[in-house]
Amino acid sequence: MTRRRAEFLAWGLWSSSMLVLVLVNTPLIHDSNEGFSVDDLLIGLPFLLFATVGAIVASRRPDNRLGWLYLAIGLLAAFTSIGGALEYAHYPPSGPGRVALVLLYAVTNLAWYPTLGLLATLSILWFPDGRPPSPRWRWVEILVAVGIAGVTISFALVPGPISGRGTPDNPIGIPGAADVLAAINLAFGAAFFVSISASVASFVVRFRRSRGIERQQLKWFLVGALALGAGIVISIAFNTTGNVVFGLSTSAVPLAAGIAISRYHLYDLDRLISRAVAYLAVSALLVAVYAGIVVGIGALTGSTDSPVLIAGATLAVAALVRPVLLRVRAAIDRRFYRGRYDAQQALEAFAASLRDEVALEQVRAHLLGAVRETMQPAQASVWLRGGAR
Repeated sequence: MTRRRAEFLAWGLWSSSMLVLVLVNTPLIHDSNEGFSVDDLLIGLPFLLFATVGAIVASRRPDNRLGWLYLAIGLLAAFTSIGGALEYAHYPPSGPGRVALVLLYAVTNLAWYPTLGLLATLSILWFPDGRPPSPRWRWVEILVAVGIAGVTISFALVPGPISGRGTPDNPIGIPGAADVLAAINLAFGAAFFVSISASVASFVVRFRRSRGIERQQLKWFLVGALALGAGIVISIAFNTTGNVVFGLSTSAVPLAAGIAISRYHLYDLDRLISRAVAYLAVSALLVAVYAGIVVGIGALTGSTDSPVLIAGATLAVAALVRPVLLRVRAAIDRRFYRGRYDAQQALEAFAASLRDEVALEQVRAHLLGAVRETMQPAQASVWLRGGAR
């Protein structure tokens, strides 16, 4: 496929998924008994980002199958949103119109299974170059296809309401086959579970073997996955019912993948992590200081809501922010990023020596020492251009 055709196809698929997502979630079309809520849009945000990252990757690197996979995930999510909207649709009592709407509802409702299946398997197995770590892992691709197809088809043929009580009956369900289909679904579900486990194992193997750019790409993807895990833990711990946490945490996965695949600011990850840890540590420390001042002094004076006390605690915390932040950053760099910390110290020592040294030979020696300590080259030399002065 030529670059021009890939761009046309990728952005055409992206436009289709965006159009469906926007139309389905438009207040004029979204027919719900509970009314339209902006919170509902957040559940589609991660899939919008997947489609966008996929279009960018597929249009620039058509040979990377990961871009086309992300586009497929975006399209499947768009179809799923159609099924969600049709759950509250008003169906004609009979006739071809009802049959067509119910059939569309049944088919689009099934798109959720391959969407989650591809996210949990191939998006991990193929990252970041669109291929498994080695040809020995191709059996996982076959197992993924078999597992997703088997689970989807078995759910498609289940008789009864499509998605719970109050929804229309499945027009393609097989009466009396519920028990048999449940057993088939269990078998294919086991195969699908094995494919998920194998995909995660392939990521671990790839990470252990990776070096340089690929290792940094895998680190970015891992950060996105950890953000998703943190969002799930927060949702469970605080029993959140909205889509805010889900939408924001899941969006970290396509964002991190986009940065990794495009290699945009790829090596800023270590800096991002160190700064995030530093700010979290400083925030916790300053909150403890503020609470200690208010509670401690308040216990002595008998009042914890005094404006003077609160203002004094606020000023004390504000005065501590910068010095504490600098010390925490230095401690984190010294403990976890020792190479960068030593390099910074060497550069600061060299800069200080320039203020005291004027002899050219001494400056040359200090310069070579700083270069060896910070960059650790195989060899280093200084070439001085001769001049009239």
